[in-house]
Amino acid sequence: MWCVYNMKTARQVDLASLIEATTDILVKARVLEDDNSKIVAAHDGSRVELDRKNPRVEIEIGEMEE
Repeated sequence: MWCVYNMKTARQVDLASLIEATTDILVKARVLEDDNSKIVAAHDGSRVELDRKNPRVEIEIGEMEE
């Protein structure tokens, strides 16, 4: 899974906290069964960017290769 957080302002944010909140929301919405390390194995490519006109979060969930 990776997330790109397109923020409205350039203020500093904690990427780890954003990822944790996102996985908690996805579990509550039943998109993910759980957010343990066997289900959400990596967050490679997650980052914070600036987009003042269109703030959003882009999330991609895929299967890990074994």
